[in-house]
Parts: sequence; C-alpha cells; structure tokens
Amino acid sequence: MIVNVGSRTAGTITIPGVWDNSLTTRPINDMLGKIVKRENELLASGVIPDVVVCGAGAAGIELAFGFKARWSKLFKQDIQVVVVSNKNDILQGTHESTKKQAYRKLAELNI
Repeated sequence: MIVNVGSRTAGTITIPGVWDNSLTTRPINDMLGKIVKRENELLASGVIPDVVVCGAGAAGIELAFGFKARWSKLFKQDIQVVVVSNKNDILQGTHESTKKQAYRKLAELNI
C-alpha cells in the first residue's frame, strides 16, 4: 500500500496498479474515509500491508509514524513502513536538532 503525500500526482501517474494500490492525501477532507475503507478491505481479504510513504516532508514523516502505530495495532503485528523521497534528507528546511530527533525515532520504530 502506498501513501502519496502531496498534490502533484493527479493525472501524472501512468504506472499500472498505482491507483489501485495507493491512497492519496488530497483532498485532505477525504483522507480518513479512504484510510478506513482501505483498512476494511485489507482486513476482509486477510492482507497484511507494507506501507510506502512517498514524501519525506513534515506530512510524510507524520504519516509514516501514524501508519506504523495505527496499523501495527490494527493488524496485531509490526507493519513495515518505508519513506521514499527524491531528496537525500528528510524534513527539508527544518532545524538540524528536529531532523536528528526524527531520524532517531524513525530508527527506533524501524521505519
């Protein structure tokens, strides 16, 4: 399962299967409903998801932490979460001490 963070994806992804296996965060008002719907589908089919969060800004890092906690509890096992970005660093433009704490927590949670 892929979580796409950001608003530039609409109409730009042509890789087969991406839209069937991903959740977009936009519009934000629909996001929780999309998550609950996907949870119900996964539970009904017995699938334990791996999560790939596309985007390493504040929203992407927050979603990585959120899915790790929520879905590990929901699926009663440690869910694999990966963050991907086109940058070499997370939280671009953020103070180094904040990045350091985020990296520490990501490592602690095996994200």
